[in-house]
Amino acid sequence: MTKINVLGKRDIKEANAVLSLWERVQLDGRIYRLAKKFREKIEIPNDGFDSSNKFETWHKQIKIKGKELERITNTNQFIEKSKQLFPYQGIMREVHFRLLMLSFLYYNEVDSEDLNKWRYSEMGVEIIKNGKEFFAPFKEITDGVYIKIGPFSTIDNINKYIDHNRDLIRSALNLYIKSEKIKKPKGIKGSPKFERNSLIIGLNKYSKKEIEKYFQVKADYKYMAIVSLMKEAGYAGVTDEIVRAVIQRRKIKM
Repeated sequence: MTKINVLGKRDIKEANAVLSLWERVQLDGRIYRLAKKFREKIEIPNDGFDSSNKFETWHKQIKIKGKELERITNTNQFIEKSKQLFPYQGIMREVHFRLLMLSFLYYNEVDSEDLNKWRYSEMGVEIIKNGKEFFAPFKEITDGVYIKIGPFSTIDNINKYIDHNRDLIRSALNLYIKSEKIKKPKGIKGSPKFERNSLIIGLNKYSKKEIEKYFQVKADYKYMAIVSLMKEAGYAGVTDEIVRAVIQRRKIKM
């Protein structure tokens, strides 16, 4: 599996909190420096692995050297440190946060499909009976804000209840955030520039020859070919200067 991750307009239909939070963490830049620091500890390339095959080859060598425990410890330490830069609480579940950070540590990127898949991961449908989850009676009930729904409620009535009780629900959410002392992310909104820049960064991973071969576009320089492809993708305002600036900013962060 060779992952050349490209986020384009087709990948993101609307803004979601997980995507917007990840965008803010990327723009901050510290997550890149943190990952690079932990990669150096266990001989991972500075930019991570560009394929799962390379990761598997490296992983086998780590086991042969007897460093598997060191790898696991290093990975867990990275994830814990990442929590200081990535206020995911209330946005996504712990398990999905860990998966996101694992992908970033080893591959230096996150799949856009996962970001969209996890957009509602803090929500769920559960049946509670006798104070326990019906399908998981031995599992501890997760803290959160719950809406009780009668067994004969219609979807239409559920929607009406939520619509008529928006203020009550919002108050309950705010009270829970305050009681748990969860840091509420600021300015969660989608950014067209994030989509555009991610697409530029993804295309820049190809060489000029690869771009000409795979995308059948001819240009004197690679950045010119990227400009041409961006315009085909619907980004009419992208210029040579924009492409160069986005690529340069990425190099500075790393």
